[in-house]
Amino acid sequence: MPLAWFSLALLSCDTIFDIVPPKIKIIEPKEDTTYFNTLPVELTVTDNGKITKVEVFLDDASVHEFTREPYMTEIDLGGISASILRVVAYDRAGNWKDAERLISLSDKTVSKPNTPSGPNSGNTNTSYTYPPADAS
Repeated sequence: MPLAWFSLALLSCDTIFDIVPPKIKIIEPKEDTTYFNTLPVELTVTDNGKITKVEVFLDDASVHEFTREPYMTEIDLGGISASILRVVAYDRAGNWKDAERLISLSDKTVSKPNTPSGPNSGNTNTSYTYPPADAS
């Protein structure tokens, strides 16, 4: 039997008999943290073969799809109210695995405050007043 044919046969058997689903670890979003404007998503997905697709859902709505590493993104939460992040990973053999995390989203918008205007240095034990940047 030629070596090339034997190697091809082993490759085919590995693909046909792969019944091991991928493993998923949700790094972000973290548990017990409230998220406001964006939701960071960071995942570790491993398999004994090749990962073909990783889908991200908020409740039942698909919000992102990965086809390769790194499995990191930020999801704009504009108008989204959800309580469960669900991740589904698929491998080349058609095996799949899902993982879920309860998340806490706030409908309050967090905005960056204005930079105050005034001196950027001073004396110890001296009080300074800084009006808002947009005040005249």
